[in-house]
Amino acid sequence: YRPLAGVLTPEQLERLCAPDAGGDGYRARVRGYYDTRNATIVRQLGPTYQAGLIAAAPAAGENAAAASNRHLAERAGLAAGQRLLDAGCGTCGPSIDACRALPGLTVAAITISAEQAATGARLIRAAGLGERIGVQVADYHSLPFGADHFDRVWFLEAIGYAEDPARVFAEAFRVLRRGGSVYVKDVFRRGSTLTAAERLELAEFDRVYVQRTPSAEDTAAALLSAG
Repeated sequence: YRPLAGVLTPEQLERLCAPDAGGDGYRARVRGYYDTRNATIVRQLGPTYQAGLIAAAPAAGENAAAASNRHLAERAGLAAGQRLLDAGCGTCGPSIDACRALPGLTVAAITISAEQAATGARLIRAAGLGERIGVQVADYHSLPFGADHFDRVWFLEAIGYAEDPARVFAEAFRVLRRGGSVYVKDVFRRGSTLTAAERLELAEFDRVYVQRTPSAEDTAAALLSAG
């Protein structure tokens, strides 16, 4: 037996590894992925849907996901009384955990998926945080908020779905108050040249999760270009 990467011509490899086309069609696929899989994801994984959790010591009553989210809130510099934009919020598990840890923190959460937004709203009500977290269907390429509105913007495993990361970060810059900051936690591909086998593996990962997995280097460059 020979590995697939070893028998493909360069042209075949390029065709198999070509990134998903952008535009409204791609965003519709992302929306459809989460609309159709939302219930299963929440049932199997809970309201925090991330490829990896941060190993943090749980506080009393916390599970591993809540401890990870609290650690991310600390790393993001969140503090009581701030306004947070949770861009690509999923079903709001991280926002709920952040608000539980930080009294007075308020969150505007957005997702492209109506099913995620509906589940998130239900979980917010169940947590008694309806006055502090608002969730709505919106596209982070064109945020429905005015300028200078938030103290922090975070993207938790959400940039892999950006058709145009530079535009997404430019929007984040626009809605941030002076002195505010952006926090990104995500799955990244290596910036160096990948082997044929690695490219095939990455292409399959992106196909399964409808992603466009970025490199950390490209993400940093997009952040810098946005200011």
